[in-house]
Amino acid sequence: MKLLYICSPYRGIYDYLNESLIDAWSSISGIDIIIANKDDPIEQIVSEKKPEIAFLLFGRGIKAEQNILKQLKKCRKVGWFCEDPYFIYDTKKYIHDFDLVFTVEKTAVSFYEALGHQNVHYMPLGYNPNVYYPKRTSDAKYKSDVCFVGYPYPNRINIINQIIRKTDWKVTVVGGKWSNFLRNWQNYSQLTCISHWIDPSETGYYYSNSSIVLNPHRPANQLRIINGISPNNRCFEIAACDAIQLCDNRKGLEELSESLNIITYKNMDDVIIQLDQWINSTRDKNKKYPMNQAEHTFLKRINKMINLIG
Repeated sequence: MKLLYICSPYRGIYDYLNESLIDAWSSISGIDIIIANKDDPIEQIVSEKKPEIAFLLFGRGIKAEQNILKQLKKCRKVGWFCEDPYFIYDTKKYIHDFDLVFTVEKTAVSFYEALGHQNVHYMPLGYNPNVYYPKRTSDAKYKSDVCFVGYPYPNRINIINQIIRKTDWKVTVVGGKWSNFLRNWQNYSQLTCISHWIDPSETGYYYSNSSIVLNPHRPANQLRIINGISPNNRCFEIAACDAIQLCDNRKGLEELSESLNIITYKNMDDVIIQLDQWINSTRDKNKKYPMNQAEHTFLKRINKMINLIG
């Protein structure tokens, strides 16, 4: 199968996703991959190379994505919708531009089907095993009792504030703008605040050397069109580093909790209780459930996609 992979115009985490997916697609026998960027003459490439499939990681329908879609009139289009459900009020406008839609949110499937698209499938993101794997180190900067890597949404800020005010645990937060939202964070000696983006290859060191990793999911979209229940990509990345993670109690995590070393909390008070049980109790910290590594790799996801693409 000749496949045109169009790199997402988004940057940051999408650079990692593009690289990981291109590697995965390229490793599959029988796939002839053509790679294009948003500024390439995509319509001309389609005309000359005649791919059977055009594949695109779709975000929220920004202008660059719209321009890409306009140039893909002569081949079958497959989109992996990576921002569901948070921008679904935007993405719902573009589902019919794709012949096949994969979404990272399980509840989005029935939502898109109700809008008339009959080829929608749930497909969570995965992880790149060449980037995320156990990375034990003696380097003190990566060691913590509790760590979080990601954007400071309000629920996450609240959790970190509660922890540093009520405990003496060593806490590390990593991600853009954290220093803007944690008031007087310098006054808390146990808190390390790295307020900028770090490459995924370094993220694994923080996960692997923390007693427990926080993974509260992003808050539901304000318009409340649908509520998210599915795991985010961090669930798989943290587990791949053989780390324990504490997540909000999402319905979609129930069948994954044991295999991915996930502990869940019910409310803010329960966050401290669950963390305390893990950090300070006599619970056996060596009792971890080995994850089926191959089950959640990007290669595994793509093989499932191929079966559905037909």
